[in-house]
Amino acid sequence: MTSHTIGTHVAKGGTPRHSRGMNASSVGFSSDRKKRRAARGIVDHVTPQTASGENYRAYSRRVSKRGYIQSAQRKSGMRRAAVGVISVIVIIAVAVGVGVTVFFNASNSKLSLEHSNAISALTAAKEGSPYYVLAAANLGSPKGGSNVSSETYILARVDESTRTLTLVSIPGNLAVSLSDGKTHPLYDAYGIGGDEALVKAVSSFAGVGISHLVKTNEEGIRSLVDLVGGIGMTLPESVDDPYAGSIYLEAGEQVLDAESSLVALRASNYAKSSETQASVRTSFAYAMALRLLEAGGLDFATELDGIAGNVRTDLSSSQVIDLANAFRPLGEATVYAAYVPGSESEQDGTALFKASDSQWKTVMESVDAGADPNAVE
Repeated sequence: MTSHTIGTHVAKGGTPRHSRGMNASSVGFSSDRKKRRAARGIVDHVTPQTASGENYRAYSRRVSKRGYIQSAQRKSGMRRAAVGVISVIVIIAVAVGVGVTVFFNASNSKLSLEHSNAISALTAAKEGSPYYVLAAANLGSPKGGSNVSSETYILARVDESTRTLTLVSIPGNLAVSLSDGKTHPLYDAYGIGGDEALVKAVSSFAGVGISHLVKTNEEGIRSLVDLVGGIGMTLPESVDDPYAGSIYLEAGEQVLDAESSLVALRASNYAKSSETQASVRTSFAYAMALRLLEAGGLDFATELDGIAGNVRTDLSSSQVIDLANAFRPLGEATVYAAYVPGSESEQDGTALFKASDSQWKTVMESVDAGADPNAVE
């Protein structure tokens, strides 16, 4: 656009008469009347002349519109950028969500009890109330060792609201009555009626409903110990049991690797056989839980996925993580340990542990109340 700025008046005596309107013919005016007034030196308003030939109003509208379009284009660009960023975030979130879902689905598959019939014997836990979990482990036998099954069981009372955990060690050769009406060692239950028979036998013996079952084996113990880099615990007596393994362990503080952990858990020839064995097994379970709960968030989820397959349970991976979070850090929770009072005797060539009914009833009353069972006289 070309424009000219022209004064609105001529000062008195300031300009010779012959100079008035000398450039009037070179300026474009919108009418002859304005041109004549300019020739006399009087100009009230000049409409700028545009290169496009538009008048002022048309030009103004076009420029304003162009500014609006440019502004709109800028805003549109900003919106596109924002939408692009949001889209990337959504895509990442979906990808992470899918990844987490796949991860947990895989973990759940590996953790599941597969074809177990335990579900028919498990009792649903009431929301907010304490519940019981049965942990069963087949510890295997060392080469050249005893052919007797080395099953071990721990019945755990879990109270998330008070963060109280009670671990009760139950002997594998505990004398129980099974579906055939005969007395058997507890480790026979699985062979007779699967996990359902096992859960029912322990539930009947303890007088409580069992809500969850966790199972592992010799390889599971090895993988757990390797995962946490060893288990630190105090052995109340030295371990020197050829039926448990060829490793000798001194009494006192120890850091047990996978093999020495299995030897300590299998050993039974202690001075106070059942009591010391129960103490070692519950101490090991507590130390293992303590180490596993040191990890949090995705680290714990990764650990869980690492042991899944060697550890089986009806709990989903998310339920295990929720339970872990409820008791983390375990060192600040209340943890009790108990064992079944009684004695071992032989019946038809089989060593059976027979519980002292009256003492056991007192212990379980304390356990079920969430009190310290060791305070019972």
